[in-house]
Amino acid sequence: MPNQLDLSAHTTPEQLARHLGVSERLVRSWARDLGARCILGKRMLLLADHVPMILDATRPRSTHSTGAAKSGTTGAPSPGGEYAAVVALRKKQASNNLVTT
Repeated sequence: MPNQLDLSAHTTPEQLARHLGVSERLVRSWARDLGARCILGKRMLLLADHVPMILDATRPRSTHSTGAAKSGTTGAPSPGGEYAAVVALRKKQASNNLVTT
């Protein structure tokens, strides 16, 4: 049969967790989140191609983005104009919302 599954190339979350020195629950969570698992009833198996997917997902990613704009001010004027004009507008709006009895 050409589509035979090689069951010698599988592991369990428990075995992989022991090998990595982490909890079985964590390995199961990684596998579930990535969809890198086979479920047989209540049993989870990790095939040979699942393990590299799990290990790759645990690698630290760079926090530096080379293409992103720097944060901070842009130098462009505020969309509402000058600060004093915005303050005056807010004061006017606040006085319009006052309820007199």
